[in-house]
Amino acid sequence: MSVVGDRLCRTCAALPFDASHPPFGAEGNADSFLVDWLGTWVQITNRRYIFCKLVVFAIWRIQQTEQRFRSILPDQKIVLWWLSRTEPRSGIQIIFPSRGTSKGTVIGVVREPDMPLLHNIDYFYTPISATQIDFNRVGHWLQTCTQYHQSACHPKFNSDPKMWSLFSELRVIRFIDVNKDCLVERHSLTSYVCLSYVWGAVASFRLSKANKNRLMQPGAIMEVWDLLPKTIQDAVTVVKMLGEKYLWVDSLCLVQNDPQDIEIGTGSMDLIYECSKLTIVAASGRDAGEGLPGVNPGTRFAEERIAEVIPGLRLAVYTHGDFRIEPTVYNSRAWT
Repeated sequence: MSVVGDRLCRTCAALPFDASHPPFGAEGNADSFLVDWLGTWVQITNRRYIFCKLVVFAIWRIQQTEQRFRSILPDQKIVLWWLSRTEPRSGIQIIFPSRGTSKGTVIGVVREPDMPLLHNIDYFYTPISATQIDFNRVGHWLQTCTQYHQSACHPKFNSDPKMWSLFSELRVIRFIDVNKDCLVERHSLTSYVCLSYVWGAVASFRLSKANKNRLMQPGAIMEVWDLLPKTIQDAVTVVKMLGEKYLWVDSLCLVQNDPQDIEIGTGSMDLIYECSKLTIVAASGRDAGEGLPGVNPGTRFAEERIAEVIPGLRLAVYTHGDFRIEPTVYNSRAWT
């Protein structure tokens, strides 16, 4: 196949890329349409041009996250479909004729710092920091949620914060107070964060009848800090960085050797998660000792693919979070 430069093969060069109105021009962005047939799987994998390699990476990601596409034959045809901004998951989708369309992975436009505000549309991708979480960005997400759909996210809490109106048996709920570094007990709901993670086989300090009173003294969490699994330590840090006060973690907020406390707490656990302001999901961890990638510098190694397909236009592969969780140990467990 003849080629056009080092970015695009002749097939890809026929795509109507437009850097001024990314990705396909002011008119092309408005509608969903068939982009092009790129060739077979084996043909695309043998090409060494930027956009083809981006498509190959996207398909590898699809194989990792969508069971029905785990095995792709060499002669499988590959088709691209542009899904417009009017759709909930807009971007360039990949179609496998006779097998279906990937719903979890798209190729989107990288947002550049100098892009005008008129390009504030769903299919833009903001590159992530490779080593650490941008907590200002996360805080902005939370502010947006509070401003635009607070009642939709927290209907029960907003209507009545009294504990007994929401939980049939739970009369007290414990939290880690990250400011006082201790456990607290509350009889009414307030803003709090939950941690959802895999315990695994890691030895873990837990709340018991013997240590409960001590852990409710200010500073007590710091006294046992080195005994806490890394994931819980990192979750405490996240809550502090987001300006929140309370964290709920099952191993420290339910008395682990009190059968009645465990029964009542686990019976209410679905509502405990539902009524939280947000839930930190340790999706990549195989156990509680692995920590939360990106909380501390150098603990996150981001796997992202970004390519400049024409001057001024960069594209990136994006996989929606629920699909990224699909192949994890976390997804094979219950909610904790």
